[in-house]
Amino acid sequence: MHANKQKTIESFQLVRAHISELEGEIRKLKQNYSEIKRQMKNENKEENAEIVGTITGTKVHMKSCPFAKNIQPKNKVTFTSTEKAQNNGYKPCECLKKV
Repeated sequence: MHANKQKTIESFQLVRAHISELEGEIRKLKQNYSEIKRQMKNENKEENAEIVGTITGTKVHMKSCPFAKNIQPKNKVTFTSTEKAQNNGYKPCECLKKV
C-alpha cells in the first residue's frame, strides 16, 4: 500500500504542476486579449476621428461635416488628429471646434 500512496502523491504533484502551467497560460491569454481589445478600440477611435481636408485648401473637417462630404476623392487628404493637420498648416473648421 505504501508504494501506491507514493504514486498517488506524485500524480497529484504532477497535476498541480500542470494546473499551475495552465493558469499561467490563461493569464497570458487574458493579457493578450486585453491588449488586442485596447488596440481595436484605439483603431476604431482613429477611424471615427478621421480629419479630412483638400490638398489645395487650408481647413480640415470631420468626415461627417457637409464640407468634407463635398471633397472629391482625388483632392482629399486625411489626418488621424487635428494636431497632425495643424502641424501640416491646416486650420480646423467650426465642426472640429464643437467637439
